Amino acid sequence: MDSKVFAMRIARQLAECEQGVDRLMAETATLLAELATARASSDAFGSGQRAISRVVDAQRSMASVQADLLRAHTDLLKIGQERGALIDGDCPPSVGALSAAA
Repeated sequence: MDSKVFAMRIARQLAECEQGVDRLMAETATLLAELATARASSDAFGSGQRAISRVVDAQRSMASVQADLLRAHTDLLKIGQERGALIDGDCPPSVGALSAAA
């Protein structure tokens, strides 16, 4: 297979992984908000704390996954530059409200 084809397939799969983690982060944020809202509307302060803590831990883990994917993205970008197998265009596309990762 041509290196350009591999680069396109890898770029597409990497973008799907990055978007999947973003969606999962958003879904768990919604879950956390629902848990907090349910607890706030009841008289049982502290109820469900372990579940809330686990969701927060999951979000923390996902943030780590996001960072690892961004590092992998950077590594793959460097490989593409070295091999001349880069796909033309922004990488990642310069769309949206968030910018560079730490």
